[in-house]
Amino acid sequence: MEINHNKKDARVPIIKLAIEILSDVSDIDKITVRQIAERTKVEVGFINYPFVSKDTLLSIAVGTVLAETTTACYR
Repeated sequence: MEINHNKKDARVPIIKLAIEILSDVSDIDKITVRQIAERTKVEVGFINYPFVSKDTLLSIAVGTVLAETTTACYR
């Protein structure tokens, strides 16, 4: 996955990857920033900088899934 190192542009693929990781694991607490960084091929700091924490990133990812699901239900 190609990541643009511009803060705003980089968020989208990282969020998409976090959603993929969420679907692969049964325990959200087992997801680490290091896993996300390895799969996106960026440094850990590059994830922490725009999202501040793993919990913030995962909250955004879950919110994105809920928003997409809700939108799909009302089409």
